[in-house]
Amino acid sequence: MAELWLTNPLEDIFRTTKHENPGYLSRLKNPEICMARNARESIQLAVYAGESKIIDATVSVELKSGSAENEITFDCGGVRLIPASGNSINIGTRVKRASLPGELPEAIDPSPMEIFYRQTGSFFITANTSRNTPPGVYEYKIILNCRDGYSFEPLTFEHLLTVRVFSATLPDPGKSSYSYENWFNCCGYSPEADNRRMVECNEIIYGIKNYSDEWFTLIKNYALQMKKERINVITVPIYSLLYGHVRTDENGQYIFDFSLFDKFLDTFLKYCDVKYFCGFHLIIRSTKVPEMETKAWDAESVLVAWLFDEKKDFSNFAWAYMTDERAWKHLEMLVKALRKHLIEKGIADMWIQHISDEVTTDEQLAIVKRAYQKMHEWAPEFKCVDATLQDSLEKYGKDLDIHVPQIDVHNLYEEAYTQKLKKGEFEIWSYTSLKPQFNYLSRLDDFKLIATRLIHWYNFKYGITGYLHWSWNLWFYGNCPNEPYRDCCCDGWPLDGWVVLPDKENLSVFETIRQRENSSGIEDYEILRLASKRNPERTRLLTDILIDRANDFTLDTNLFFRVRNQLLLIASDE
Repeated sequence: MAELWLTNPLEDIFRTTKHENPGYLSRLKNPEICMARNARESIQLAVYAGESKIIDATVSVELKSGSAENEITFDCGGVRLIPASGNSINIGTRVKRASLPGELPEAIDPSPMEIFYRQTGSFFITANTSRNTPPGVYEYKIILNCRDGYSFEPLTFEHLLTVRVFSATLPDPGKSSYSYENWFNCCGYSPEADNRRMVECNEIIYGIKNYSDEWFTLIKNYALQMKKERINVITVPIYSLLYGHVRTDENGQYIFDFSLFDKFLDTFLKYCDVKYFCGFHLIIRSTKVPEMETKAWDAESVLVAWLFDEKKDFSNFAWAYMTDERAWKHLEMLVKALRKHLIEKGIADMWIQHISDEVTTDEQLAIVKRAYQKMHEWAPEFKCVDATLQDSLEKYGKDLDIHVPQIDVHNLYEEAYTQKLKKGEFEIWSYTSLKPQFNYLSRLDDFKLIATRLIHWYNFKYGITGYLHWSWNLWFYGNCPNEPYRDCCCDGWPLDGWVVLPDKENLSVFETIRQRENSSGIEDYEILRLASKRNPERTRLLTDILIDRANDFTLDTNLFFRVRNQLLLIASDE
């Protein structure tokens, strides 16, 4: 006989999980989803198969009582476990989700699910409210339809679910004061290598050609998913979209055709909720140029720009060192033309620009600072934003409009960053990638889920107004390139390279529970902002209960939801 129970979305359900150790929500007689309006919040249904395996299992939600016009919808999917070949290097013992190699709960897949006998599976159930959902308490039935794996007899199980909607209403992502950018691959991650598995990722994964009708269907589906995840800063692959549509006149001046570029932007403007478009990096390390390529990301090197050259193609770019004035002339022509076009399009104020990622040497820094100064001269409407790797306060100063230190670096220099924020000299975002390690907040897959969700609580606490992550769907980067379901590790770090998984059949993606909780953390940030406007002192005290520093935070998911519910009350003035 199958056993069903509800638990909070931050608790892991493995094949061996039993009901003897329930989470906070499981101990309630009638578990609840507590949420704001214009929000998404999840709960998990765990299913223990007992002495007979379960096949063809799907979950749906039906209204038990209350108005059917409450504008609450549900997304339901089984949690698919993905193999991981090893733990993150230097992961801390207190934050470790599981010892690997093994499997990690990852993809939310609506396809029918199989649960083997004496094993446990789980379903993620996400409630979606609108801005107009009336506050109140709504009762639902969770319905599990499946078949007995041996007799094939149809089976149905039910579990009660209460959704409690508060009056607090979250802003739409495009109107939020909080920015979230997640770099992604849509037509070749960057022109820094001639690796076909990178450049033709869509053909390998989905079997489609870049810029085809099918490709734009994929981009539309990406945009719809990013809207759900509150990604409101859209990375734009400038070179990929312009390279095949640029010519030079008799004076060597670029002549651009922005038709493909515009179609890309217009797709996101229509289907996502965009706050900023962010141009991808204009300058890279010479060690990433194909003929000089090395695996040492931090190898000392000068910086280069890739030039538009009609005699070259995407896999064979022309290059110029930044010590060559041709590189600067190239950037000037590109940036001025881009500015002119965006002004005509009416969205110049929505454009921000990456210059170069994580520079390390004094020579690189001098080049990048010159580029920031030139950018402000050529396109004063554009803000420059870059991941800075090290302490950026003295090195970059006011030349960089949006500083993006790694979260552990910000943690180390928090007082200095806070003082700069008070002076209003620049904006600060945070970022994570394969670092930080040890017991820090992290987005990596073998860290406990709460270590991802609390990133945005840390950002709120210290006045950080944005979050950058480097990889939404870089499946070519995995240990099994372009086969992310075989191993979720990427050169030693689980889920470093992606937070969604390909849905090939529907030209779309499956969300991971990691990304689902990251999105919920961003919504928590909005709840904290609303609560702070009504009662700043109590909001501060409640936040301090859960997190002090980026490496000092609670792992108690029960406590987390008790505190969050108190903040929902404050944000709703109840």
